[in-house]
Amino acid sequence: MIRKITLNAVIGILFPLVAHAGSYSIAVTSGSVSGTVVPAPLSGYAATTKTFTATAAATYTLSNVTRNGSDITNKTAYVNGSGPWTVTVPLTSTSQTLYVSFKKIVQATPSLTALLPAGVTIPVNTPTPVSGAGSTIANLQAGTRATFTFSGSSLTFSPVTGQVTNPVNISTNVTAESSGTYTGTLTLTAPGATPSSANVIITVQPPGVTASSYCLNCHNGWDEANKYAASPHATSSKGPSCQSCHNPGLALQHPGYSTLDTQANPGIFYSCVTCHHPGSTIVTAWPPTGLSFHNSYNGTNRCMQCHNAHTTAATACDACHDCPPATGSHLKHYGGTIAQARYGDISLTQTFGNNTAYIFGCGNCHPMDWAKHNNGTVDMELYNPLAAADSIKGLNPSSAAYVPGNIVLTDTRGISYTDGMCNNIYCHSHNERTSEVIPQNDPDWQSKVAVARKYMSITWGSGPLNCSGCHGNPTQTAYPTNDGGAGDSHSWIDPYGYQNLHTWNMGYAPISCSYCHNDTVTQLNTYTEDALGVRTLSDVPIANFANHVNGRKNVAFDRRNAFVYSTYGSGNIAMSLLNATYDPVTKNCSNVSCHIQQTTVTWGTPYRWYNTIECDRCHGMTN
Repeated sequence: MIRKITLNAVIGILFPLVAHAGSYSIAVTSGSVSGTVVPAPLSGYAATTKTFTATAAATYTLSNVTRNGSDITNKTAYVNGSGPWTVTVPLTSTSQTLYVSFKKIVQATPSLTALLPAGVTIPVNTPTPVSGAGSTIANLQAGTRATFTFSGSSLTFSPVTGQVTNPVNISTNVTAESSGTYTGTLTLTAPGATPSSANVIITVQPPGVTASSYCLNCHNGWDEANKYAASPHATSSKGPSCQSCHNPGLALQHPGYSTLDTQANPGIFYSCVTCHHPGSTIVTAWPPTGLSFHNSYNGTNRCMQCHNAHTTAATACDACHDCPPATGSHLKHYGGTIAQARYGDISLTQTFGNNTAYIFGCGNCHPMDWAKHNNGTVDMELYNPLAAADSIKGLNPSSAAYVPGNIVLTDTRGISYTDGMCNNIYCHSHNERTSEVIPQNDPDWQSKVAVARKYMSITWGSGPLNCSGCHGNPTQTAYPTNDGGAGDSHSWIDPYGYQNLHTWNMGYAPISCSYCHNDTVTQLNTYTEDALGVRTLSDVPIANFANHVNGRKNVAFDRRNAFVYSTYGSGNIAMSLLNATYDPVTKNCSNVSCHIQQTTVTWGTPYRWYNTIECDRCHGMTN
C-alpha cells in the first residue's frame, strides 16, 4: 500500500520588496501512519528557500517526490538523504506544489546455499576439520540466525549443529571408526528460507595406509606400492602397514625386502601366519572359511607360493596347467574364468552368477585337500564325507569313483591323464520309482512307492550327451514295476503298452519340459510316436545352466506362454499357467488350468485309465 502526503507550496511574495518571493501552502494528511513532513508552518509566503524533513513510518520508505507534477526524487537540488529525507523548496516567483509519497518496505526473502568440499580424506579415529565456509547466507530476517547441521551414516561430527550469521563460522570435526567411503551432509536452515544441503565424500583411510605414509612418500607410484594400496591389506580396517611386514618394531632405519619367513629372519620380519593363525579375531583366521582346500596349519606355511604379499591375490590356476585344460570333458564342465577357479572348490554354476555354461568347481572332481595339489599326481576324488551334504560331491555315494582308462594322454603343459570312466556320480543319474500294486483311491499310496537312484557310467572325453544320457526323455515308469505312474507323473506305460500321463496328455500334444521347468529350458520339445502311440521327446537346449545339475529339482511354470489344446469341436483352447504354483514339500500343483475343476493335485498320484473312478486324477468329475 502506498499512501501520499501532499505538500502544497504556493510560493508567493512574502514581502513586496522581494522580487522572487512566492506563496506556498502545505497540506498533510492528518494522522498518517506512513510518514510525516515537518516543520510548520506548512503554508504561507517564502521569502527564502525553505526546507522540510520527510520521515517514513516504521516499515515504510520514501517512494517519490514530485514538484508541480514532475518527479524530482533523484534530483539532489530538491531531495537528499536516505531517511529521513531533506526536501528543498526553492525560492521562485511562481507557485509550487510538492507531493511526498511513501511505500511499504518489501523484505527480501532469506536465501541459503550450503557448500562443502567435494571430498576429504581422513585417517581412522582421527578428528579432522570440515568447513562449510564457502556457503552463502543472505537476507536473514532481523534478529534471526541460520542453523547448520552435520550428519552422515557411520560418521561422528563435533559440533553436530550451531547457529551463525556468517558462513565462515560453519565448521566441524568429523571422525570415523572404520575405513571406507562415506557421505557427510551439511544442512542449512533459517526462518523464512528454503533449506539447503550439500554433501562431501569422506574417504577414511585404513590404519595400514596411514601408517604406511612414511614409506609411500618415496615408494608411491611404484608397482608393488600400487598393488598394496589396492589390496585387502591396505583397505581393511585391520590390515597391516608396510612396516608390519618389512620393519616391525621400526628396528631398521630403512628396511630391506621381506621374505615373509620368520625362521629366516627371526625378530625382524613377520610371516603371513603371524596374523592369519587359527582362531585369529583380528584378521581372516587360518584356514579361511569356505576355503577348505588350504592345507593344514603348521605355523610355517609359505603363503607366497600362491599369494602375492602385496595384493593378497592367489597366483592364477593356469600358472602350472591350463585352466581349464582343453582335454577330455574339462571345457564342458568348466566354462568359467581363470580367476574363478580354485583348487578344492566345490561350488556350482549358480554360485558364480552364470547361466550360459556349466561352472563346476575343481573340487567336485579333484580332492578338496590342498595337500594333494601339485604333488606330482593328478588325483581324482568323487566322494568326500567332508563335503557339504547338499553339494554335488555330498550327493555322490561312497561308491562314486573314476576308473582310469588304458591310454595315457598328455596336455600342452605335460600333464598326463586318461579318458577313464566316471561311475556312480550324481551328475549323471536320476531317480527311478517302483511300487507295489496300489488299490484304487488308496490314501496311503505314497508308502508303497520305492525310490532308487540309477547311475550312468560316462567316459571322460566322450561325445556330448543328449537329454536321455542322464535321465529319460521323457522320464518314464512302466507296468509291472510301477502301478499307475505312482510317484512320477511324467509318463507311465500301462499293461497294454499304452503311454499315459503328461507325455500322452490324452492324445493332445505332449506337455513339453518348458511348461513346468521354465527357468531351466524354454524351447518346446518336438516328438515322435511308435505304432502304439508311445512318444519320445526331442532334446532341447539348456537355457539356464545354473538351474541344471544343481542338486535340486527346479519347478517353474511358464507364465508367459499358455498351453494350447487344439480341439475339433471348440477350436484352440488356451490353458494359462500364470497362477500355477508348486510346493516341493507336499509335491502339490495348485491352480494349474489344465487340471479342469481341480484346485490342487499331487504329483505322482496313481492314474489308470481303465479304473473309471480315477478319471479325476486329471480333471474334476461332475454329476
